[in-house]
Amino acid sequence: MLAWAFSNVLKASALKAAELAASNFAVEGHTDAKGLPDYNLKLSQQRADAVQQFLVSQGVAGTRLVASGKGATQLANAANPLGAENRRVRIVNLE
Repeated sequence: MLAWAFSNVLKASALKAAELAASNFAVEGHTDAKGLPDYNLKLSQQRADAVQQFLVSQGVAGTRLVASGKGATQLANAANPLGAENRRVRIVNLE
């Protein structure tokens, strides 16, 4: 748990770096293919919102972040639609 927290604090720090000060970011929540599409969309939105809230709590301006849920529409591993790697949040630079 400590490694997870440390890793995420480092990521939040990176988004506050001077080189990225003018950048905005998409915070994309994703799910695996288990469950109904509506449920997965809601779950993925909740994941993205949670990460956005964490980043804001670490000092990243909320105006620079756009959270969106993608559900199971963009699987990281289409060969294994139920794989854990599909359950994730991506942070994408919009610049």
